[in-house]
Amino acid sequence: MTKKEILELIIADFYEDFAISMKNKILSTNSVENHIELTEDLIRFSSEKDCDKYSYLNNYTKEKIKKGEFRSAYICEYLYLHDKHTFDGIYSKIPSLFQLIKNESTKRHFSKVTALILKSNHYKYSYNELDIISSISTEWIINDKVKIAVQIWAIEILIECEQHIDWVKSVLEDILENISYAPSAGMKVRLKRWAQYRSCR
Repeated sequence: MTKKEILELIIADFYEDFAISMKNKILSTNSVENHIELTEDLIRFSSEKDCDKYSYLNNYTKEKIKKGEFRSAYICEYLYLHDKHTFDGIYSKIPSLFQLIKNESTKRHFSKVTALILKSNHYKYSYNELDIISSISTEWIINDKVKIAVQIWAIEILIECEQHIDWVKSVLEDILENISYAPSAGMKVRLKRWAQYRSCR
């Protein structure tokens, strides 16, 4: 499938098991590379508005671009969970994409996948790349307008980066201390798990 064909399917009506079904269609048509490129194009188009480079997106409304972006990111998550190698074409681009993502739902899927990438150590990022990822993750955590699901995965990212980026440990300690005041039952479980994980590293 071409990028435009994938996009048309993505922005159509949502249905049960959407991401699984789309993941299977993309795999069965050998369209992983095009889907990854589409996801990148949608993120960059929303931020850069480079009409010449992404001309095939110009005829879509802002609402459809937004819908396409986060649904495309949603499918990316399922592709990654299916086979880490499906992300071979985008691993190196994640730091630059992180800085461009404005869509809250896209943040959720990309922060989750990035945390899993770092945890699995599947791709080796440089110090500068980890510094960028950590900086953006910190911005998402301290921004009250960012959804809690994004913040949780961003914390997971910082936990993975604290042994590599010198400033992360102190920032992470402050963040964890702040959320330790009157945490929800679910957050208490996470805080305990994070403390155990960090102490074993």
